[in-house]
Amino acid sequence: RYSSGKATDWDTPLTWDATAVGGAGGASVPTAGTVVVIGDATHQHTVIINATTKASASLTVAAGSTLDLQTYTGHTFGTIINNSTTGCGTLRIASNVYFPAGDWSTFLGSAGGTVEYYQTAASATITLPATNTNYYNLIISPYDAKNIVLPNTNLTIYNNFTAGYSGAS
Repeated sequence: RYSSGKATDWDTPLTWDATAVGGAGGASVPTAGTVVVIGDATHQHTVIINATTKASASLTVAAGSTLDLQTYTGHTFGTIINNSTTGCGTLRIASNVYFPAGDWSTFLGSAGGTVEYYQTAASATITLPATNTNYYNLIISPYDAKNIVLPNTNLTIYNNFTAGYSGAS
């Protein structure tokens, strides 16, 4: 098990503690066979992906914590676990028509987490993937008042849909 020791880059060993969230860090980085936990009820962390093809056996993103994929794709996170104690955090995505592989059904379901699609540059148009039709909370944050395109299908939003504007990522 690798737990976030602090908020930083996925590929930085100091981000990860092999025993407890909020620990000293210094473990190696997670791999496809690793159980990954980002944050808990006491520690809210943002872990940023700065490369393609990250993987884990399972992933928990606690309430108040974030996994930011930026524009990188090709990730497989196994089973996404909704923790009844810490809740569900946020998954941020700045890639066009992309959603990471894994079993996200509970995260996207009626008691799930938040997915935010955002732009990193004014020239980028992001289209949400048509493969995801359910979201617990959905946030779209276009850069500099540009466009984020919803898929041509019905969406179910169980809780909140927020369309905002961000001047930066």
